[in-house]
Amino acid sequence: MSLSGPKIHFGELNDTPLGNLRLAASDLGLLAVEWAESQPALDSYLERFKRPLEANAEILWLGVRVERRLGDRNSEASYALQLRNRFPESKEARSLATGEN
Repeated sequence: MSLSGPKIHFGELNDTPLGNLRLAASDLGLLAVEWAESQPALDSYLERFKRPLEANAEILWLGVRVERRLGDRNSEASYALQLRNRFPESKEARSLATGEN
């Protein structure tokens, strides 16, 4: 039996701000990343991407849904609070209020 599909490419990135990374990707996009550094170091590095400079209602709603899927209730609540306070009349705030995913 032969499986056809996109070819998967493997590689390494060394000496990045996150340490050494091993990557798996296909022509369709990135599939996986493995890192050897500590989780706190990764969280600290990624934290800056959680704070968009000019977040709009759509970005904040996306943040709510992503954090919900990741199980990070504190970050989910933070995005939800910003959405309710900054864009109370938006369709995204209404979706949040009705419990929509």
